[in-house]
Amino acid sequence: MYSTPFQESTEQDVEARLGKARTVYRAIDKWWKTKIIGRAAKVTIFNSIVKAVLLYASESRTTTQRMTDRPQVFINKGLRRILNIHWLDRTANKELWDLSCQEPVLDQPY
Repeated sequence: MYSTPFQESTEQDVEARLGKARTVYRAIDKWWKTKIIGRAAKVTIFNSIVKAVLLYASESRTTTQRMTDRPQVFINKGLRRILNIHWLDRTANKELWDLSCQEPVLDQPY
């Protein structure tokens, strides 16, 4: 399948947003590790700072499944780290979203 120039620019925008969100996430890395801030507060910080950078202007993008999956994977990894869920725990994404009171990216109203 051939990609159009518009689709390529949208993919580049998703990659740029992922890079910016990673930078923000790493900049406040100490917050995720601290025991002083509670889980609920960490999830709120994640949503208001990191997720906001990641999903900025996403409602205006025409997306493919891959372009939706990449941000969702990033969000899931961040939530797992905040909630201290390791891969050995074998926690389903649905359970992760329930624990953090989140919805998948596709189901969120913009």
